[in-house]
Amino acid sequence: MNEPAATVTFSSVDRWLIGGLVGALSVILWWMLLDLRNDLRLLTAVVGINGNRITTVESRLSAIEAAHADLKVDLKEHRAFTENGKK
Repeated sequence: MNEPAATVTFSSVDRWLIGGLVGALSVILWWMLLDLRNDLRLLTAVVGINGNRITTVESRLSAIEAAHADLKVDLKEHRAFTENGKK
């Protein structure tokens, strides 16, 4: 059987150029991936910090709501005591 003839032939200069372009593209992609990894690490840190802040604010808010409920009860008791004392 005869092998089919090559449809595209490259000279050695063409091979060097294609190899250089592929190498340059791989270096560019490598640096892009490193930059993306650094950005992802920074984003993860920011999300962690903001998550801690949200947790702190939520705990303070629940403490304020509990204190508000206690003050409402104290106010009702005070009103009941003072109104009964006036009669």
